[in-house]
Amino acid sequence: MQKFRPAFNYITNLAPLISMSALALFSFALVKQANNTQQVSIRAISNNSEPDYYLDQFFISQYSETGSVKAYVEGGSALHFENTKQLSISNNFHFYFLNDLFRYEGVSNQALVDDDGNAIKLQGQAKVERSTLDAKPVITTFQSNYFYMTQRPDTISSNLPVIIRSGKNSISANSFVYEHTKQQTRMTGRVKIRIEAEK
Repeated sequence: MQKFRPAFNYITNLAPLISMSALALFSFALVKQANNTQQVSIRAISNNSEPDYYLDQFFISQYSETGSVKAYVEGGSALHFENTKQLSISNNFHFYFLNDLFRYEGVSNQALVDDDGNAIKLQGQAKVERSTLDAKPVITTFQSNYFYMTQRPDTISSNLPVIIRSGKNSISANSFVYEHTKQQTRMTGRVKIRIEAEK
């Protein structure tokens, strides 16, 4: 029984998630809302017709008061657009940032980043890794072809199929929204959960 306790705790923590994903009406509304997010992302990139500068093989970092790296973004090439205050990145985007609770690191083929670094849109083979800041960090990995992330508040969402892994446990869904401040995770469509007991 003891060896199944981690798995039982994992299921208990996911109870709100499972119950929410079972509501078909909510699922329909979330899918519709998420699709709008994807369209906004594509329009934002296509409307940026007049870049004011470009970057090639760049690395931009932000440091904390103690001198440690707090955040960085890098990529193969990028165009900056003053009218939207955004950096449109292509060719292997890579980012890293810390907040009070987690460390985030991720990659994608393309990205759209706000100048203040608060909002990031990842497109194409996107992968995000979230780690707790403990001595023995808990690592959660998100994989999809599209993510929208904000630092304030701490959110991550996708309107495309997503796989979430933590250890040997995994969850897949057609779309999802995670809001840390509200302690909520909502998944839509076909939700599949796989849990393995620790030996």
